[in-house]
Amino acid sequence: MNTYVKKLVSLLLVLTMVLGCLGTNAGAAPAGTNSPMASNYFALYGAKLIAPGGGKLCVAGNVEAMSTMSSIGMAYFRVYKADGTFVTTVIGSISNGMLQSQSDAYNGNYTYQASPGTTYYVVVTFTCSDAYGYDTRNYTTNTVIA
Repeated sequence: MNTYVKKLVSLLLVLTMVLGCLGTNAGAAPAGTNSPMASNYFALYGAKLIAPGGGKLCVAGNVEAMSTMSSIGMAYFRVYKADGTFVTTVIGSISNGMLQSQSDAYNGNYTYQASPGTTYYVVVTFTCSDAYGYDTRNYTTNTVIA
């Protein structure tokens, strides 16, 4: 084989390997969400931390389940300062809007009063439960200045 053909074949093989590594994102979850593997409960989940002003933190959460759940949403979230210092835990309930029942999706938020001027992030623990069991997943949000 002449040198030109060898180089062409080598180039085609390299291009094939590079394109094969790129894959596709056609089935990707929306930005700010995770699409977990090996869960009979979660289809996707995610959270975002927003600072509406006045030292407030708004934790917005989203969960999509594989089927109707008896309980779905944010089981609780832990608030941390940007340096990792633990601040508090907020427990979810139906009455505070962090959980809902008999649904296959949750899309809600909770507002927490923090110290103005301090940078925070939140670790949300999502839950999905039905008559057969439950599953939980953690999600760490972005940081914001309260």
